[in-house]
This record gives sequence, structure tokens and C-alpha cells, in this order.
Amino acid sequence: MSHKMLLGQIVYSSFAATGFRTVTSEQITPQIQQAFMERVVYQHWDAYKPPKSGFRAVYIHQLAPEQVLFGWLYNDGTDDIARSDVPYFVGYYLSAPLLFYFQLEQIFNCLHAGPLAWIDRNRPPKTPQGIVIQNAWSYKPVRPGVAIPALIRARSHIALKQGELLNLFVPFDPQENNVDRNLQTQTEDIDNCAIYTRYLVKAVETGLVSLNDDVNVINTKIKQPYQGYKKNLQQYEQAFVSVVQRDSSISEDIHHKLKRLQHSLHLIKEDIARVEARFENATISTLNSSSIKNNFSLSRIVSVSATILAIAAGATALNQIKVPLDPSLQPRVINKPILSQNPLQIQNIPQGIFKYSGSSTFNFLRSPNVISTFNQAHPQFQLRYIEPKADKPSSNTAIQMLIQGQVSFAQSSRPLQNQELKKAKARGFFLEEILVGIDGIAVYVNPQLSIPGLTISQLNDIYTGKIRNWRAVGGPNLRITPFSYELDDGNTQNSETVELFQKEVLNAKPFASRVQKVRDTIESIRKVASTRGAISYTRASKVVSQHALRLLPLSNKSNQPFVAPFAQSNTTAVNSSAFINGSYPINKKIFIIVKRDGSLDEQVGLAYANFLLTPQGQKLIEEAGFVPIR
Repeated sequence: MSHKMLLGQIVYSSFAATGFRTVTSEQITPQIQQAFMERVVYQHWDAYKPPKSGFRAVYIHQLAPEQVLFGWLYNDGTDDIARSDVPYFVGYYLSAPLLFYFQLEQIFNCLHAGPLAWIDRNRPPKTPQGIVIQNAWSYKPVRPGVAIPALIRARSHIALKQGELLNLFVPFDPQENNVDRNLQTQTEDIDNCAIYTRYLVKAVETGLVSLNDDVNVINTKIKQPYQGYKKNLQQYEQAFVSVVQRDSSISEDIHHKLKRLQHSLHLIKEDIARVEARFENATISTLNSSSIKNNFSLSRIVSVSATILAIAAGATALNQIKVPLDPSLQPRVINKPILSQNPLQIQNIPQGIFKYSGSSTFNFLRSPNVISTFNQAHPQFQLRYIEPKADKPSSNTAIQMLIQGQVSFAQSSRPLQNQELKKAKARGFFLEEILVGIDGIAVYVNPQLSIPGLTISQLNDIYTGKIRNWRAVGGPNLRITPFSYELDDGNTQNSETVELFQKEVLNAKPFASRVQKVRDTIESIRKVASTRGAISYTRASKVVSQHALRLLPLSNKSNQPFVAPFAQSNTTAVNSSAFINGSYPINKKIFIIVKRDGSLDEQVGLAYANFLLTPQGQKLIEEAGFVPIR
């Protein structure tokens, strides 16, 4: 029996003409892409201390029990502008109801073999196809993988059974991996490691050995049953080969005899499945019985010495497996919205009048124009905004109202916090945060000003009055004239922009008295365009297309590269990927918070979030001044 894996594909590297970015297949949502960047790329690649050229490693990261990212990291030489030590992350995404033993073993086998496809950095597709792996133990990889020692595989299987989320990173070790092995030898090594891992897991579960035992002690205790199983599998292989070589069509009587032999030898289905895979690639490839094709396979068994060496060398890598303190408190990530062809027609729309609340950041999305757009498409689905009784509208109060059952969903300008997840869990349900847009700020100056960019620290010093001349930050000997917004004109969007700027740039400190005030973005643009030393800021989507200004790239720290708020391929478009992956410094993600308990409230929250993720919904997000994620 073979277990097909249907996988999404995500690749991060430096691509020709566009620089560093991710390329993903359709099933990779922005949430998954964000998690991939934050939990894989940023965790395992240090651009300032890169590994040696030729380095490679493999990783597994569970986002949730049913969501797995796994793949390879290569130090892939130079890119099109001659930058050396360029990372190439190949990622596959598996979504399944639960991750089972055989699926995890398939992932290990796949990582051992290497990636099935490779995206050309000079000609990347806009949307690469997903990956289908029919036999994870027998395919021709495009790049070499990394063998994961059996001890680490066993530890991962045990962690999986205990409900722990896996976070595994294993670099290449020349002592464990033979680069020159051919496909057949590598397949045999994979077979051996898979069988040995099963026996090791069984021995740990029965108390025969401990994963903390000496490797030689472990090998001695499980050597006899392991070698006995190898002999049984070898006996079945010989019997099956003799049958197939004698007659290409297998009679029903022979079929039953082979089945009885399988049972008497206590063979595992995954090992039997290798018979089919091996013979599909051999000269004898036609088996007339469909039942045989679904039940038999072949595995050539060889010495376990290579696996034992890998176990001994890899024992120290067990500490790479990291488990969060409480996996049940992880915010669940929606796979993808359920949408139909009509951009406004989403499925599973409940009927009735439903309450919601949220942060003042979402005021535009609560306007009569936006609500009427939604109601015209779904007149049976009515939304009513609820003001909190005692507090000002905020993410905090909206999420508390959701937990207490006062509203069906919440609009939040920040991610969920652990205490909120705990409160929801105590009431018997999960909370799920669904990213729908990003509130990002662009900083701009007079177009005649020559300066490569600013760090957040330098921007802080400018707006708190510590730096008053552009010469202090690498510019000309010119007085700085900073602008900001008046906050007493009732403009909510201006106040939200100022609030975000103060929080992310000034660390909640007040503006210096020399900062000049403007009424709105239009006045700010005019002032900056006509004042040589001027600087100001606003939401990125409002100013990125302005040719009368110079938008400044920003950096979190002086030893990090500047990141522009505009796209490299189109300077009049927002640099969406940088806002989504968090590499652009001044941004705030906005979410719809949904209760996951199978109730009507869950349907309401998902329906609203899915609407905001449609093309029409993302257009409204952009009109509100946010950065759309699609």
C-alpha cells in the first residue's frame, strides 16, 4: 500500500531582478508564509554569520497538529548581483487531519532523499505547482538530502504520540552521509533506517531501552528482533521475486499464498509497499492483478552498519527537538478561505443579525459604505457593531467580549495573547487569528535629499529632538524639519497612524516641541515636497505612488539591511512581502479573531474573515489605508 503526499511548495531565496522573496504554490496562505519566514527562515539562517559554502540541512516544523512544514536549507553560492552565501530554503507544506506515524516516516524518508523539484532563481514561476510524492522512499531527487539518525527519528515519533509539536533542525554531517551513494544504495539506507526506527520506538515504549541509554547498549538490546525481522522480509522478497519472475500474472491462489506468507512473517504494510515501488521502476513492471498492486511491494535489505554509525554520530543532535510548554495554547491558523468563483459569494453564510466589536483601527471597515457592500451580496447576513460599555473600543475589550459570548467575532490590531488563549481554553474552545491586512507606515523626505535610509533609532532621535541636522545620519549639512499630525481634528485614521508611529518608533515617548503639525496626508505631502530638509510619515498605501517625494528604506538596527516600503519590481506598489514577513520595521498586522467551537459564532467569524480575503474584501482593506495580503 502506498501513501501519496499532496504538498504545497514554498521557496525562499534571492531571485534575479527581485532580490530576496518567497515563491509559493496556491495552497500556501499568507499565514503559512508568515509562519515559514518567522519560524524557519529567521530561526535557522543568520545572514551575518552564514555557514560555510555547500552547507545543507533539513527541518521539520509543526504549526499545529494538522499542519507541517518540512524541507531543506542550502547555502547556494551567489545570486545575480554577486552576493555570496545566499540561502535557498525549499519548503513543503502538508495539511492532514492528524500527522500519523507513517506520514512522519515518509517525511523523514523524503528529507533523507532530497527535494523532488527545484525552482530556478533566474526564472522563478509566479505560482509554482504543488508537489505530489507517490513513494517517499523511492524517487530521484534534484538535490541531495540529509540522513536523520534513527535516535532522532525515534524521539520524534514518541513526541508525536505524546501530542507534542515537532521543531527539528538537522545539519549535514559528512560522517553520517555519503555524498557519492547512488539512488539504489540511498533507498536501501532509507529502508534500513525506517525499520530500525520502528524497533527502537517499540523498545522505548515497552521499557526495554531508554533514549538516554548508551548507543551500544541500545543496539545490543534490539539487535536480535531487528535482525530477525530483516530475515523475514528478505525471505518474503525472495518468494515474491521468484513468483513474479516465473509468471508476470499472479493467479488468485498464488495471491492468497503470498498474503498468508505476509501474515506468518509479521510484515509491516509499509515494507510490503516497497515491493510495488521497486517493481514499478524495474523491467518487470506489469502486474495484472489490481489487488496485488495495492498490497505487495519489495525491499532489498542490506547491512545496518551505516545506520548504526549515523545513530552514534547523531546522538548529540537530540536537543534540536523543541517542544512548546503548552501546544494547546498555540493560536490555530486557518488553512485557506473557502471561496467560490464570485469574489463576493463565500460559502457557509449563516442567516441573522450578528454582533461584533473591535479596535478603532478598523473604523473604516465599519463604515456604512463597506457594510452595505457586504449586505448587498448577502442580505440575509447582517452585522451590528457593539460599543464596549465601560472602555474605549480596542482589541483587548473586543477579544474579552468574544470570550464572554457577547459578540460573534472580534477585530484585532494585534495577535492573540497567552492569557486570552488560556481563558478561551478554560471555557472549552480555541481562538483563531486570521490575518486580513497590515497597517504599515512609510517615512518620506524631500526628493532632493540624498540619504540611503534610516534606522529606527535614528528616526527616534529625529522626532524626539536629539538629531536636528541631516549630516548626523549621513546626509548633507541641512536642518531637519520633521512633520506629524494634529490629533484634535477628529481624524481617527491620523490618530491611529500617530499611535503606531509613537509605539514602534518613539517607544511611546512624546514628540519634540520642534515637530511641526499638519492636518492630513495631503498637507504633509505638500509641506515635505516644498521643504528641502523635511521628513514625515503616513500609511504606506497612501503615499507609495507619490512621485513628488522620496520614500526612505528603513532598518531595525544599524547592522541590518535597509528595507524599502515599495516593491523593487514596481516602485509605485507597496512592498507587500516585506510587510507580510515582518522585515519592514514599522508595521502592525490586523486580524479577525474567531471562536473555534463548531458553533454559529464560528460560522459568522469565518464568513466575515473570508469576505475580507476575497478580491473585493482586499480592495476594501487597501482603500482603508492598509496593506492587502493578497
